[in-house]
Amino acid sequence: MQVYQYLFPPYTPYHATSEGMIKDDPLKIELALRERSNRVGILSTIIFIKLETRAGYEISGYLDYGDKLIVEDWKPIFVGRKKIIGT
Repeated sequence: MQVYQYLFPPYTPYHATSEGMIKDDPLKIELALRERSNRVGILSTIIFIKLETRAGYEISGYLDYGDKLIVEDWKPIFVGRKKIIGT
């Protein structure tokens, strides 16, 4: 019974920001599937981002998805109003 309650808690201590998202981007879909397990601490997800500027320079970095879910509001990202950018 304890394992079941751990995997499927009777209450959610968080709000899933991926609810009601636009399902057009495969990255957003995969992040939405991993949101709950990252918030609970079952899974750790590291996101690698690589951007190319207009001048031709490449900027890259890593994001800890679980940490970013706590620190930032991901609702605008899942809805499509904001891009994923490392800080």
